[in-house]
Amino acid sequence: MARNDNSLGTTNSLGNLTNRQLARSGQVGRSDTQDFFRFQLTGRSSLTVSLGRLRANADLALLNNRGRQLQRSNKSGTSSEQIQTTLAAGTYYLRVFRRSGDTPYSLQASATATPTPTPAPAPVPTPAPVPTPAPTPAPTPAPTPAPSTSANPRQAWIRQIPTDNPERATAANNHAEAIAIDRFGNTFISGNSNSTVGGGSRAGFDDAWFAKYDAAGNQQWLRKIATSSNDYIKGLVTDSAGNLYLTGATAGSGQFNRASAFIAKYDSSGNQLWIDYLRGSGNIGNDIAIDSSGNLYITGRTSGSIGGANAGSLDAWVAKYNSNGERQWTGQLGTSGYDEAFSVAVDSQGNAYIAGETPGALAGSSAGGDDAWLAKYSTAGSLLWVKQFGSASPIDRANAIVIDRADNVYVGGNTGGSAGSIWPENKPWISKFTADGAQIWTTQFGSFVTDLADLAIDQADDLYVSGRTQDAFGSATVGGSWNAYFAKFNSQGSNLWGELLATRWEDRAYAIAVDSVNQIHVMGITGGSLGATNPRSPVWDVWVAKYLP
Repeated sequence: MARNDNSLGTTNSLGNLTNRQLARSGQVGRSDTQDFFRFQLTGRSSLTVSLGRLRANADLALLNNRGRQLQRSNKSGTSSEQIQTTLAAGTYYLRVFRRSGDTPYSLQASATATPTPTPAPAPVPTPAPVPTPAPTPAPTPAPTPAPSTSANPRQAWIRQIPTDNPERATAANNHAEAIAIDRFGNTFISGNSNSTVGGGSRAGFDDAWFAKYDAAGNQQWLRKIATSSNDYIKGLVTDSAGNLYLTGATAGSGQFNRASAFIAKYDSSGNQLWIDYLRGSGNIGNDIAIDSSGNLYITGRTSGSIGGANAGSLDAWVAKYNSNGERQWTGQLGTSGYDEAFSVAVDSQGNAYIAGETPGALAGSSAGGDDAWLAKYSTAGSLLWVKQFGSASPIDRANAIVIDRADNVYVGGNTGGSAGSIWPENKPWISKFTADGAQIWTTQFGSFVTDLADLAIDQADDLYVSGRTQDAFGSATVGGSWNAYFAKFNSQGSNLWGELLATRWEDRAYAIAVDSVNQIHVMGITGGSLGATNPRSPVWDVWVAKYLP
């Protein structure tokens, strides 16, 4: 699934701004949608921030130290944005984010110390008679917490790429994308790299790769999709025979003949059996799912028309294929802005659910900024309903979907704000819905320095999440600026346990899967050494691990 790594955890520091004036320049666009700047005020200050020299529409927002939006300037077109306010001492953030097109910008900020107003003296009250104290009640004992239904998992193995093969290692970054498991205990992972993972020479800017590991963690093979430009494998899924299906995008010439989004089938030995393209610039396949009959469902974004007329700049889409690679139907939905679907899941009746992010009103109204959304399509491809939910924050997003045995739908994502009973706090969230789209519950965990990247579900309908955090999970020691985590929740949304993977550098867990015996398979990236020595730290390596229940 697509990710934007510019977040509150990767800000540009402006330092102390009190009685100072400074300027910064940058650019936001399709490939880098937002920039964050952190600053401090040593006392009560009058703040002025302006955003100018725009060639396309970009907005400016002021956030508090928990990432909650305090003020926003959102003028149309290329008009300059400005925020003026008075703030108390503390840490704050500025967010510059794209609304349309690609544009450079100039950011200017200044703060002037302002004396704190002296309140008028309050009248001295007449003392009231001292009442006779009531008897002190006995303290109520704290309730005994319910025992956990599951102990923390045990690591079976962990592997790191490319340092499993030191002779192939290069001083370049690798990126994790997706994970899948088959019924034989094998693990499949995918990523992209600007190094020479898998041997040979690099064909383009980023080459996509996917690999198979057996149940003991031994790599069986590694294959690449390599053209003259950028290539990505965003989603993986397996069938009952151990065949592998993948989706992603490529923009180059060569092996994949200038395709855009694609879906492909490979046998268990890594041989390609068929491929289909969804051509057009701006088309990306972000996720893939399979039903009990072997039909496949993929979802993503398009700047053109895959399943209908384009409503704006980018639309979300979903497509169904049979097991022979023949397209059955496509659907498309969007607003005038940048709409994208990041995840797809299918229920026992063959209905498809997709979820993502929109700046508009897919379901009739918007809470402000970018909202998360969930949509349901029938087995014949008819749009049945769309639910939209969010806060006034510009960064609400649904990243992942899973479905339980009763066809209830679980959606997970992140929010930069709060929305009352939906998301009371600025934290990652998981929401449970009925098949009709009625919300059953929502739970949040961690803090604003925790992100949710993926969801998985086991045979007992317990949930597993993965991501990155600066919070503490379980008994692991917090390492670098960001640590990889994964955690388990029951079907009522209660957290059962959490695990960290931490080095002195940045670590992230992107994708997670659970097999039929509740073994957990998780993958991510690390700047350090998790599964092997990384001599190039803090260059990112991909890692994959297996845990026993």
